[in-house]
Amino acid sequence: MKKKAIICCKKQRVSQKRKDWYAQLLAIAKQRGYALGWVSAAFHRKFGIWPPKSILSTPPSAAVMPEVMGFVGLLSHEYRKSVDVEYRQRSLLKAMGHDPTLLDKAKERRLQEQASLPTEGKASKPARNET
Repeated sequence: MKKKAIICCKKQRVSQKRKDWYAQLLAIAKQRGYALGWVSAAFHRKFGIWPPKSILSTPPSAAVMPEVMGFVGLLSHEYRKSVDVEYRQRSLLKAMGHDPTLLDKAKERRLQEQASLPTEGKASKPARNET
């Protein structure tokens, strides 16, 4: 019987941990202006399940643990990395020991080259005479 009591207490601790995480994620979302869907998605990413309905009424936490802040930082880093191609290119340049502003200079050169290229076929067509 003692084992059942221990298992029951472990379940309660896990539940309390999840409730604390949800409250802290809510506080971060409120501070940064994120939607409630972000909180649920972050919770799902951390625990592998969507937040239970009993947790949804939890008020935001007053303080946020460094562990939660680190996890949110990782989420935002992964998001930027997956969406922003330039971010990946800049990270690669930094890793190789190059100046990331080289990317901006190369982009400016490409735009200037494209602007200086003549447009073929559009201006050379004579006007069509209809009689």
